[in-house]
Amino acid sequence: MYKSKIKIGKKSIGYDHPVYIIAEIGINHEGDPDLCMRMIDEAASAGADAIKLQTMDPEQNYASDSASYKLFKKAWLTPEQTKKMFDFSRSLKIEPITTVGDFKTLQWVRKLKPNAYKISSGLISHIPLIKEISLLKKPVVISTGTADLKEIEHAVKAVRNNNNDKIILLHCVSAYPTPPAQANLLFIGKLREIYGPFVGYSDHTLGDLAVTASVALGSCMIEKHFTLDKSRKSFDHNISLNPDEFRTMIKKVRSTEKMVNKNFFSISPIEKENKKWMRRIIVAKNDININGEITMNDILYLRKSSKETSISASETEKIIGKRVKKTVKKLQPIYWTNLE
Repeated sequence: MYKSKIKIGKKSIGYDHPVYIIAEIGINHEGDPDLCMRMIDEAASAGADAIKLQTMDPEQNYASDSASYKLFKKAWLTPEQTKKMFDFSRSLKIEPITTVGDFKTLQWVRKLKPNAYKISSGLISHIPLIKEISLLKKPVVISTGTADLKEIEHAVKAVRNNNNDKIILLHCVSAYPTPPAQANLLFIGKLREIYGPFVGYSDHTLGDLAVTASVALGSCMIEKHFTLDKSRKSFDHNISLNPDEFRTMIKKVRSTEKMVNKNFFSISPIEKENKKWMRRIIVAKNDININGEITMNDILYLRKSSKETSISASETEKIIGKRVKKTVKKLQPIYWTNLE
């Protein structure tokens, strides 16, 4: 039996709860804490539920001659600066989350008491780190980019084996940007089939179409890169949304949620009313005299002009061959009370 919800801070994620939306600041702050605070403020104003940073010690994560080392070295926020970002986020009622890339960083980030931890696609095979994070008993959000089903299962088991079942999987394609033809959104349904309802989407396509489509496919969480200036070079600015675009995306997500209302799997309430007048009923094609036997030549199918109960077109076979107890005038409905 699956859990009915997973809580991150005060907000619940699950079947009957709104899609949880994360503004992925990542390293788009470029190591500038003032810029990061402005981004947090804008993300909160846009309506995001959480902001997410990437807290990677370059010395512990990347070879010194790699492009990633140079990028993350430039974008490093100190423990003190990161704490300031967490405190500022909480003052704005927006949840601070971060991707922790190594054991050394985890030791000081855990003191900030994040209400969830993010495992990036690049860390999905770092089983020792995943195990250590799972022991903290907080929700673990895992992006699945670059991973096949066997690798995803390995990561999930690493969490579950430590008695932590608060797992949210994010379908993700690790291409920056992701070509639309490779977004593979139906994989969301595959993950839901295997792991239950706590599956979302971390998007790297341009724009917001893939995000809204993923919500229609059942995503419970969305992660989308966020920037104040898409024209800036390097980092993740080019695959991000600016504040106005992010705000528009959230509106689309909320509208899409309404369109995929999960509370009924039958006709909608408004249709239940409309069916009372839209369906065809049986009326007399000509006058049918008393004791007359009804044949197909005696009836016509019309949309009725009132909500008065009469015989549906679907019940035609039940009235053929029956006699009428009193005359039915042309174009008048035939009622069960008219029949012998």
